[in-house]
Amino acid sequence: MALEAITLPLLVLQLMWTLLDSVSPRNMHYNFTKVLPSLDVLEYMLASASLVFAPGLFEVIRASTPPTVAYFKSLPTDCTKIWGVYLLVLEKKGCRPKIYVGSGTQFEYGVSSRWSQYDHKRKLPRYVEQALKEGYRIVHKGLLCWTPIPSPTVVPVLRVLFVAIEATFTFVLWAVHCDTDYGFGLRHICLWDIDTLEYDGACGHNPLMEGVVSDLDLSAEELEAQAALYKERRKETKHKSVQKSKDANPEEFQAKKTESNRNRRLNNPEVVKNEIKQWKVKAIEEKRHHCDICDFSFHTPGLLQQHLETPRHKARVARKESSGVQKKKPHYCLVCDYGFPRHSVLVNHLASARHAAKAARYEQALQNH
Repeated sequence: MALEAITLPLLVLQLMWTLLDSVSPRNMHYNFTKVLPSLDVLEYMLASASLVFAPGLFEVIRASTPPTVAYFKSLPTDCTKIWGVYLLVLEKKGCRPKIYVGSGTQFEYGVSSRWSQYDHKRKLPRYVEQALKEGYRIVHKGLLCWTPIPSPTVVPVLRVLFVAIEATFTFVLWAVHCDTDYGFGLRHICLWDIDTLEYDGACGHNPLMEGVVSDLDLSAEELEAQAALYKERRKETKHKSVQKSKDANPEEFQAKKTESNRNRRLNNPEVVKNEIKQWKVKAIEEKRHHCDICDFSFHTPGLLQQHLETPRHKARVARKESSGVQKKKPHYCLVCDYGFPRHSVLVNHLASARHAAKAARYEQALQNH
């Protein structure tokens, strides 16, 4: 296939349209022809999506030799709050590596939601699951392209676009499983001789045949309302489910939570690191753990408690209390270290036996000193 584009977006546009034009409408879900009916519309959609592509991808696609597994294992891993097309690398000692291309377009968490399913081995693609049972491991989850999670009003059309991009990279990089029907007649989309690839594919379907979940007929207002309702319901369902598991067996719940967090840190170290950083910033910005005396915020209650025990904080508390006492009770007895709201009350205090006793001790102390 001749590649004439001089920029990566134009190159992807060229590859996508070549794929879409190669597939018969009867072998493609109608949503793709509805949303992407022409090259002009596809070009506009790609430009509007504000896609970011993986470093080095342009050079890899234009190269005369196929991409290496080493390059795939260098793809970016930060999937926080983005939609994207991703690539999995699966390896097993003594066997050829495998790759799988997919897309993550969950409306609230995007790619991170899909990757979490791989971490917990839920809803796995057919040949990925088969490879894992055969002893393969997912050694890398990387991004080919991505964009910030879109607003609900454009979710339907962008979801169709992302699945189309997924299909393009599936066939361009030839991530197709060998048992599929000769690659759905699309082997010509691959940019290299398939026999020269150093990996096998694990994709068992043509993404263009998917019935993409996309409410294309809803208005912007309806999409906004639907997204808000779905988010609230999902939050309630998750809370009830977590609480039910916790109440049923607290020790088992905590053990599973600890194990899940550990696996996530091991499988997505950069993602977790970035999430923790954002969480700390948000906690401080929202003043969740705030010292009003020192006007300083912390991201955990433990750090706030440590601060409250510091000499600097205690000194500020003492100064503020002293200032407040003198301001509210300006008539002050230095001997007894006590303030009074009116002068007449102070006079009565000075005449009291209690004050006289303290004054005597105070005078004796001065003489001894």
